[in-house]
Amino acid sequence: MAYISVIKKSDRSNARFVEECRLISFIPRIESKEHTVDGNGFSGIMHIRKELSNEIFDGNFYEDNNFVVFIDGYIATKKKKNYAKYALDGFLNDKSRFIAELNGEYNIIIYNKQEDSIDLFNDRFAARPIFFSQKAEELIISNEIKTLLKFGDRAINKEGLLEFMLFFHNVGDWTIYENVKALKPASHLKFRGASINISTYWSLTYDRVQTKVKNLANEAKQLLSDSAELKYRDRNKTGLGLSGGLDSRLIAATIPDHLKNSMFVRTYGLENSSEMKIARELFKKLKFSEHFTHEPIDISFHKLLFPAVWRTEGQIPFYGLKSLTQHELLIDKMYFKLPGHFGDVLTGKSLRPFMFKPMNRESFVEVMFKHTIKLNLNQEIKQVLRPEFYNSHIDSVKGHFRESYKTLKANNNWDLCSVWDLQNRQPRFTFHGSQVDAYLQETIKLFTDYQYVDLMTTLPLRLRFGQSFYKYMIAVEFPDIADIPNGNTGVVLKKSILGNYMDLFSVYRTGMRNRKRRSSTKVSGSYANTRQDKELKQYLLDFMDDSAFPGDWLDKKGMHHIIEEHYSGRVDHNYTIGILATFIAAFDMFITNNYSAVPERAQPLKSN
Repeated sequence: MAYISVIKKSDRSNARFVEECRLISFIPRIESKEHTVDGNGFSGIMHIRKELSNEIFDGNFYEDNNFVVFIDGYIATKKKKNYAKYALDGFLNDKSRFIAELNGEYNIIIYNKQEDSIDLFNDRFAARPIFFSQKAEELIISNEIKTLLKFGDRAINKEGLLEFMLFFHNVGDWTIYENVKALKPASHLKFRGASINISTYWSLTYDRVQTKVKNLANEAKQLLSDSAELKYRDRNKTGLGLSGGLDSRLIAATIPDHLKNSMFVRTYGLENSSEMKIARELFKKLKFSEHFTHEPIDISFHKLLFPAVWRTEGQIPFYGLKSLTQHELLIDKMYFKLPGHFGDVLTGKSLRPFMFKPMNRESFVEVMFKHTIKLNLNQEIKQVLRPEFYNSHIDSVKGHFRESYKTLKANNNWDLCSVWDLQNRQPRFTFHGSQVDAYLQETIKLFTDYQYVDLMTTLPLRLRFGQSFYKYMIAVEFPDIADIPNGNTGVVLKKSILGNYMDLFSVYRTGMRNRKRRSSTKVSGSYANTRQDKELKQYLLDFMDDSAFPGDWLDKKGMHHIIEEHYSGRVDHNYTIGILATFIAAFDMFITNNYSAVPERAQPLKSN
């Protein structure tokens, strides 16, 4: 991942901006190449991690007499090209259409030297975070919030904080910081003079098509295979996390044979678990050359808290810290990683029975608000929040939630939920959660391929519910991996839609308890449970007592209570404690201290 920051200021503090960006983006032991630009009131800096590959290293920056282009990410093209020059050519040839057809995962910043203007584009799903802050004629853009806080306002957005604590992510363009906004998916931001304009160039809909299921399955396979060939070629040290689930095995099965020898496959979990056993079977059947397995290890979360917050600015739930610990084992083995983000969401995993009850949109959104809240309000959140704080801002949070549904196009409630999830929860949770380690490993997401998305969003409801088509497609088009049980359900995929429906009902009938026993996913997830770190209890108590966070927002007495309750084993407050620790660390680092360089306690893990 490239670090990018640009600023448009009237007082031309360009040299200071570049120097301080250089300091706060510095990563010890990680070699990078720097591009800096100094325009008329505009300044920009870009760091690209050099180890990724020379092609990507050189292809994300372009400058001529009229334009400067920065790209964080990549554009999927059939021919080897300079991504930045390719994007600029498309922009100049057809400003209104080129971005809608630009497949890939990216943030593109185009600076027009003659106009002294900026055009910022992101991909359809905002797969890579980018933030901006505007005040009068000043605009700051960066993919790391700490840059905006350094040069802009330093204040907490109270509604954004409450929303984050309720959902584990923010909705729309909100962040937990005042005057810091996230660019929403499929956006074009234009800034010229003191004027900022943001438009949407693509919207997600579920338009049905009448096609034979067999033809759809074959087309889906071909699109995934073509996308894999396009995205993975010329990648140095690419790694795949192989589990017992469906997404990772499908990614593994679509990797071209000529790339398998250079592909690093790893599985994380308990040695004797069903997940590990299934992963080994998949590895053997798909004929990869190297399989690296590792078990959960004892870690101290308080040692990882500040490095993670420094890189993600509090925009992740606490359990995302576990990815940092793996770099002790993986940093020299993987420069690119292939996660399963997005795969199951497109195919109906978010569908729930309550969505099919007759409700108007307004009533449905009210129900969705309650279902979206991740924590028990009375038992957890309301214990640690001051009643005045909660009561003063909850209506605003609800209003913002309702607002996020107003412009969405959907003919029914289940499609409405899917569209909202793909445009709100996924960009701010699934994708951004991985940013804790993105500065070390570039992420390439197979399932965000535009053509594949366009196909999967045409599936009728009967093929999405229970992910029946997804399972059928894997069973029919990838028979080598279909006869190995799904680690989450314990069943073998069927070569018929009806058969997969029956398996879904069987899973419901046997109960969720048996389902959890089949897979070690939940056990592996406990790797990030704060109960495992005994040192963290006293650390948190001292940390919360010493912090300068506003006492009229958070209740220290309530926070102490849930910490004591959690570590006594009576109630699991893992997520609440994690969110609080993450927020307090962010407040301490960015609001109270506003560091000019990487603080000692935020230094990332050492490479081998």
